[in-house]
Amino acid sequence: MADFPSRLVPDKAILSIDDADGRRTSAGLSKGSPLTQSTVLDQQSLPDGSSDLLMPVRLADDSSAALLQPGQRIRLFSSLPDGGSEIVVNEVTIARIVSGDEGITSEAGQIVSVILSADDAGRIAEFAGMPISFAILPR
Repeated sequence: MADFPSRLVPDKAILSIDDADGRRTSAGLSKGSPLTQSTVLDQQSLPDGSSDLLMPVRLADDSSAALLQPGQRIRLFSSLPDGGSEIVVNEVTIARIVSGDEGITSEAGQIVSVILSADDAGRIAEFAGMPISFAILPR
């Protein structure tokens, strides 16, 4: 914890160790950076009244997933068993890149948490067990 002059404390700053305990940041922070609600992405980071969901998705190519950062918008694709591919979801937002030390199984592929609608979550579920690829959408 560090003391900042009140005029420098950012909106939605996390002001106690108890409020920060067990929470993970959405990106790396420099030493001395203030921790705010926007730097931790969990259910509480969704806007009040939002009907969006957070869903884990295992991406097929963890090497390519190294290009991803929280906040990026991506399109999800799946390879079809008979060849070709299909768009799974046109647009989701990366909430968090799940690191391997978080207790996730060592199955191949990078897990990311994405922000999406309930309909899109159902669509992704239809492709469970199939390889999911992505394209980064322009800002």
